[in-house]
Amino acid sequence: MASNSGSRDLILERIRAGLRAPVVGSQEPAQGGMIFAPVENILERFQQECKANLMELTLTSDEQASAGQLVAVLDSLPEGEIFLQDSPVLRRLIERARTARLIRWSSEGAPREASQATVSL
Repeated sequence: MASNSGSRDLILERIRAGLRAPVVGSQEPAQGGMIFAPVENILERFQQECKANLMELTLTSDEQASAGQLVAVLDSLPEGEIFLQDSPVLRRLIERARTARLIRWSSEGAPREASQATVSL
C-alpha cells in the first residue's frame, strides 16, 4: 500500500503525463470567428430566456405603470421578505408602492432562502 505522499506523487505523475500527450481529434480554435449568432431581437430573446428560466417578466410603459405592477406582484405573494436589486429606479418604485413588505436590498447581501421573490430591473 502506498503512503499518502506516494499516492499524491502517482496522481501528479498521471496528470503530467496527460498534459504531455497529444489530444486525439483536437482542432485549433478558430481565430476571430463568431461563437454565437448575433441576437436579432433583444427583447424577444430576453422574453424567451425568462420563460425558459421560469421567471415572470412584466413590461410596462412608464414608471407609474411599473409602480402599479410592482404593487400587484407584491400583493399576490405570501407574507415574507422581498429581495430587490438595489437601484435608484427600484427605490423610487418601492417608495411609490408604499408597501409594508419587508424589503431586503441587494446592497445588504444575498437574498435569504425564505425570500418570497426577487425583483430586478
